[in-house]
Amino acid sequence: FFYLCKTYPETVKKFWFARLKNLLGEEKFERNFKPSYNPWDQRICAAPNGDFYKQYVRKRFDIVTEHIEKFTNDGIELKNGEHLSCDMIITATGLKLLPIGGIKVTVDDVEVNIGQQFTYKGFMLTNLPNTFWVTGYTNASWTLKAELTCDHVARLMNHMEKTKKAQVVPVMDETTRAKGHLAGFDLESGYVLRYMDLIPKQGVKYPWRVYQNYFMDMYSFSSNKFQDGVVQFSKL
Repeated sequence: FFYLCKTYPETVKKFWFARLKNLLGEEKFERNFKPSYNPWDQRICAAPNGDFYKQYVRKRFDIVTEHIEKFTNDGIELKNGEHLSCDMIITATGLKLLPIGGIKVTVDDVEVNIGQQFTYKGFMLTNLPNTFWVTGYTNASWTLKAELTCDHVARLMNHMEKTKKAQVVPVMDETTRAKGHLAGFDLESGYVLRYMDLIPKQGVKYPWRVYQNYFMDMYSFSSNKFQDGVVQFSKL
């Protein structure tokens, strides 16, 4: 479904919007359920059996779609001038990404900017020896990728022990670097775009490209051929 959305966004939108209009009616759909972005440019919230929409139509709750201007003593002021009075606010926006917890990273007493590094197979970073970057999928369960990564790292460390190597680091050659880069995450959510410069980048093709595909990663990570011309091993 993810790849269908990314490949044929207009077709998916047409199908999706038709379903929503049927459930909500034209007015409610146009006011609150017609995003400006394509499917999976931001994450999709699915409602099994349409129960969420049914309760909305029955007026069990209300929805207001607008940008927040500021919080006030008794509610929220919106950019269109409207004020929402409330007793409690549960925030679900304004997330601030902080890769590796904001730790200052240095190698040989030289600080390394994490946001300027490239990810190798989505689990190691350039210029950072013996450092493993564990992330999940933006289009599936986060733990699927994390599990593959941890298993692969364990086998990599076993390989280093057997071959008496103490250090491993992926190295991107200048030709590959000159081909450009992509954003670290393939999402256009506000919380991602605001801090994109803090997130390690990805290259334009394998093994520097992160494909967000479990089956591709499962095949890639199953190999015990660690010396691929990109990863460099050394003794201290």
